[in-house]
Amino acid sequence: MSDFKTFENEQPPMQRQAQAPQQEAGFCFRLFVRIVAVITGLMGIVLGLVSAISIHGLCIVAGIYIMLLGFLVILLEAPFCCQFLEITDAVSKWSERRPAWQKAIFYLILPIVPFFFCHGVSQIFACLGIMVTGVLYGLVFIGKKGDAVKSAHLAQQQQQQMQQTPSGADAQPQDPFGKSALIP
Repeated sequence: MSDFKTFENEQPPMQRQAQAPQQEAGFCFRLFVRIVAVITGLMGIVLGLVSAISIHGLCIVAGIYIMLLGFLVILLEAPFCCQFLEITDAVSKWSERRPAWQKAIFYLILPIVPFFFCHGVSQIFACLGIMVTGVLYGLVFIGKKGDAVKSAHLAQQQQQQMQQTPSGADAQPQDPFGKSALIP
């Protein structure tokens, strides 16, 4: 009988889920974001080179900026590609400590600058590619917060349902899954 009492006092699964600590994005998704970042960084370097081969001075400046931005993305996201630099370890550790929202802002704002210099197809594709990385980091950030909001909403609904159910002799004991218990 004492086992039933502890079973009866146990929290419903929705409340246990709402109280669970928030977890980071999964390893596979973080790996996917880094792979996309490396691809867009390489694409930025190549398309920046294409843009730098131009007659117009401002398009050359925009191409060099995009190449540097692509190299910076690779340095931040895949430091093993730049092991020949001494600063790689320090930059990698600094980048790892940044939250997802800061990386998202970084990757969304910096690619806007080349549009002020030159409006070429290569700039558009290179900058949009780097912005995709920023959008993915934004999804990582929003995904964590979205789960917390969803869990809090479900816990609130569960609490409202518990307040609406009658208490006392008419109430039937329920198991953690919300089903009526077989024990009277």
